[in-house]
Formats: sequence, C-alpha cells, structure tokens
Amino acid sequence: MLGLFALAFGLRLALAEGGARHAALDAAELLALCGPAPSGPARRVFDGHEGAAARALVGCGLDDAGPAFWPGQRALWAGIGALARGLTPGSGPPSALWGLLVPLLAGAASAPALAWAAGRRWGAGAGLRAGALLAVLPAHALWSTSPAPVVVPLLLLLLALGAQGNPMRVILALVAASQRAELGLAAALLLGAPGLPAAALGAALLAAGAPAWGGPPARAVAANLLALPTLAPVSGLLLLALGGAVGGRGAAGWAHRGLLLVALPLPFYDLGVRHLLLPLALACGLGGRLRLSLALALGLAWALALPGLAARWLADPPAPPPQSLPLRPPAACIEISDEPPIPGQPRPSWAAVWPGGCAALDPAPPCLVWAEGPEHSRWQSRGLDERAARMRALFALEPVALDRGGPGPWRRWHRLSSARGPLPGCALP
Repeated sequence: MLGLFALAFGLRLALAEGGARHAALDAAELLALCGPAPSGPARRVFDGHEGAAARALVGCGLDDAGPAFWPGQRALWAGIGALARGLTPGSGPPSALWGLLVPLLAGAASAPALAWAAGRRWGAGAGLRAGALLAVLPAHALWSTSPAPVVVPLLLLLLALGAQGNPMRVILALVAASQRAELGLAAALLLGAPGLPAAALGAALLAAGAPAWGGPPARAVAANLLALPTLAPVSGLLLLALGGAVGGRGAAGWAHRGLLLVALPLPFYDLGVRHLLLPLALACGLGGRLRLSLALALGLAWALALPGLAARWLADPPAPPPQSLPLRPPAACIEISDEPPIPGQPRPSWAAVWPGGCAALDPAPPCLVWAEGPEHSRWQSRGLDERAARMRALFALEPVALDRGGPGPWRRWHRLSSARGPLPGCALP
C-alpha cells in the first residue's frame, strides 16, 4: 500500500514538473489573484475554481467564487489557508505549493484507497492491481495536480466504498457531497442506504447552485453520447461494460453501478473527464480482476500516455504553420462559442446551433465559425481541451482563417458543417 502511494505520488509530482511553476510564484503574484480582474502567472497556474482555492489560501475571501464552489470546498481551502498562514506568520501569503501538495496527496492516496476497497471484495492481489491501475490512470493523474474540487471528494468516496461501518460511510459520503454536489447523488448509487444522506445534500446544493442551462437536458445527453469516446479512456469504459457482462463474485453489481455513474452526468452541458473519474476508478477496480499479464498491459498503455500529457500540462502548443488563409473569417459569419449554453453570453453556444445549424439562429447567418486557440490544446482545470474535443465530435471543421499574431497569442477559425455536408440553413459552402 505504501508502494502504491509512492508510485502514484511520484508520477503526479513529475507530471506537475516537481512543483516548479507553483514555487516560482512570489507574494505579489499571488496577491494579484485578489484583484477584480486577476491576471499574470498566478492566474495561469490557478485557473477557474483553482483561483477560488488560491484566494482562500492567500486569505482574501471567496465572495466571488461562484455558487458551484461548494461549501465543503470553501471550508477545506479556508482551513488549509489558515493553517498555512499560521505556520508562516508575518511573511506574506503562504507558498503556492500548498495548492499543489493537497491534491497530490489526495490523488496519491486514492490508489491505496481503491486497493483497499477492491481487495476486500476480490483479494489482496486484485486490490493491488486495481490500485496500480488507478495510480497510472492518465485522467486521474492530471486532476491530481489541481486544487479544483475533484480528487479530494473522489478520495472520500473511495474510502467510503472500502469502509466497513455504515456510520463512517455516511460521514465520508456527506463530506464528499459537500465538496462536489453531484457526488452526493453518486454516493446513493455506489453505497446504497448509507449514501442517501449525501444524495439529499447533493440534491439540495444542486437545486440552489447549479448553472441555469439555456437548453434542454436531452440535447446535452445526445451531444455527450457522441463526444464520450473523446472525453474518457475507452479502455476504462470497456472494462465497465465487460465486467457487467462477465460478472462473478460481485463484479456485475460493481460494473452496473459504474455504468449508471457514467450516465448520471450526461445531462451536463459541460461534461468532462472530471465528472467521469469515479466510474473510471471503478473500472480500475474491475481491472484488478484481470490476469496479471493483462493488467500489466493495460497499465503500461496508460503509463505510456503520461509523457504526452505532461507536455500539455499548462503548456501552450506552438502556433500553426503558415497557411494560405485570411486573417479573419468571412464577415457575414457568426462566431459561436464552445461554452455551455448559459444565458447572457456574448456569443451563441454550440448547443444553440447543434444540430439545428444556422436555421436555429434568428436571423439566420450564412455560416458559423468557431475560434480555436492555444488554450484548447493545453491541459488546465477549465477543460477547454475537452470542449475542443466535443466540437470536433459534433461538427466537421474546416479552417477558414488564421492569425498567428493574436489574439491569445494565435487564433484559427473553423467553418462548421456536419459530417453529411452544410448545416441546416447555412448558405456559404
């Protein structure tokens, strides 16, 4: 178990460049996160909900963190910030390494936690293989470098899965739901009756703070089913399906719950790998039942993907090579966004034009374009690379403009069509 923890921690620390980016942030750069428009190197390292965690760490409040930075996560980072500042009194804000160390520890601890849960069901050997698979699971390794509310509540649910007493299961699931609301609903599927209090808490938090999508849930489900193979490791989802088909010694129930957990976030317009880490962890648990040679092959395939992910971790790709394209797309085209359909956005969401095309907008434009930038290829907690993958899964993309000088620092526009030709109502070829 200690070896599993060390393996997982070492891989995640290497993925995060040994903490060099966090350690390089000085006090002034961290305090800049507290301003009305955070920018600079600290904003790049602590993005999205990471910025809220960093502000709690610095001690400048969470008034603008947003309703989806759930109460348990607020309490966690406020407490860690108070502890860190108490250990370094009078020397300014604590090191940004605190924002990396906590998820690293939680992510590394998830491997022995899964080993414990799977080992109780199928024996020590299966448990160790399951923990080793989670240790090298690329998506889990990436999210273990982020203080966003992902790996800590996941660890709590894995501990609840392995806990032997129902009171402890109830407590762990409640704390997990307080940090990530939809995991409360997952707890009921995963744990049964001990997860019901967490489900009630999660439902209450979602009712009070979930985004108001500007589109029907059925459209999100249809889009996410098409995009799912690009968002989650296909081998993990196949393990869940195979485990359900083969069954034996409790594996079928584990697999069926995992498949239900895949379905649970499908109505989310911003579905990403972070929503699928729990069923992927269960897939690793089923993978522990494989023969040693098969488990090693799967683990090796996942481990070989880590260097490529490390190259994308908070890192911009180079600008595309020069092409015979204009600097701007056709003026008559409407640029749509890869954002979910949240009312008040300056550009129409992809959900507004999929699958209705130009005809879904009033007035109908002659064509639709989407702007791709370096942020769509690097890995960061906002999941813009996942949004780009969804765009490629739903639309056929044709580059029509490229500005290597900006904004951001380069931008490439794609005309949108369907795999069968132009979208409904779009006139320009």
